[in-house]
Amino acid sequence: MPSSVLRTLGWVGILLAGAASAQDIHIQSTKGYVQVLRGEAGQAIDRGKDAALVTDDRIVAGPDAEADISLDPFNAVAIGGDSEIRMGEVYPNRFELILLKGGLTWNVTQPSPADADVLSPSVTIRPREPGVYEIALDPLGETVITARVGRIEVFAPVGSQWVGQGETMIARGPFNDPEFRIVGKGSRWRRLLSLLSNLQVGSAMSSFGAGGSDASRPRPEAEHLAHGGGDRPVR
Repeated sequence: MPSSVLRTLGWVGILLAGAASAQDIHIQSTKGYVQVLRGEAGQAIDRGKDAALVTDDRIVAGPDAEADISLDPFNAVAIGGDSEIRMGEVYPNRFELILLKGGLTWNVTQPSPADADVLSPSVTIRPREPGVYEIALDPLGETVITARVGRIEVFAPVGSQWVGQGETMIARGPFNDPEFRIVGKGSRWRRLLSLLSNLQVGSAMSSFGAGGSDASRPRPEAEHLAHGGGDRPVR
């Protein structure tokens, strides 16, 4: 069989696999008024369990409503009342949810190969580790992230910050230069870029105090992470 035909068949197989995976993303249950809007025209579709969710679908929950969404065997999302989310990139092992209004709870039952993101106006939240994570927009448009169980990493173009179990982070400002504060830890607004600079300065001072040998010279411990890039996150 010609190689060009084999390549074509391979691409068809990939597309079919993507479509099959998308069928696994569906609404498990609803309470109250919940609607799924598809396309630019916002055409409402069946909200039942058989309604597969795909890229650009919007899920709208009215006041006091709830919607439970199954992403894969390890990831599930519960949308609260008076909320709206849009499905971003959706393909095998890739889930991107864009929070437009209200809030959601993301449950990770065990480590998953899925690449999952929640995008807010200020930051990107990555629920990768097992746990229960609440993400919401408050009336001021600030992003409120709470790690009920486990820990979650919050990203901006200049770096990242972990939110530990029981902690709450509030982020605000533009995506390219957000501010954040951890509730109960000084409660003052900081920028991720400033935090990274402090980490590097602290590392340098510590190394200087240990001696002047080559082994004790300061080394950069933080790497800037471009949004969506492949660099290692800041630890």
